[in-house]
Amino acid sequence: MQPSLSLALDVRASSPSIARTQAREFVASWASRSFSDDLALLVTELVTNAVVHGAAPISVEFCLQETGSVRVEVSDGSSILPTMRVLDGDSPSGRGLCLVDALAADWGAHSMAHGKVVWFELTHS
Repeated sequence: MQPSLSLALDVRASSPSIARTQAREFVASWASRSFSDDLALLVTELVTNAVVHGAAPISVEFCLQETGSVRVEVSDGSSILPTMRVLDGDSPSGRGLCLVDALAADWGAHSMAHGKVVWFELTHS
């Protein structure tokens, strides 16, 4: 069985910070600083999206894959799937999925019976 971690989060402003801290702790014993930074950034972006655009309940699942990559799944109670926006240099938001797309080895989203899951895999190099 691969190491994993599950978090249940509230819809509140502090949830992205809690998820970011847990992401860093999950990989602390083996990951490079740059990998930990990238993981923390992507987790923060997806949890922020769940807090701002989603609905309760929010959960985050971390799973170390046999390949050395980490798969992260962020679920929330909203059935509206995310879409990437065209970047607008003047907008203070809207870059989260673009960052996920740029840094993750793979990512996606799918509906569930009561909400959705947005996931990514980040490869340790």
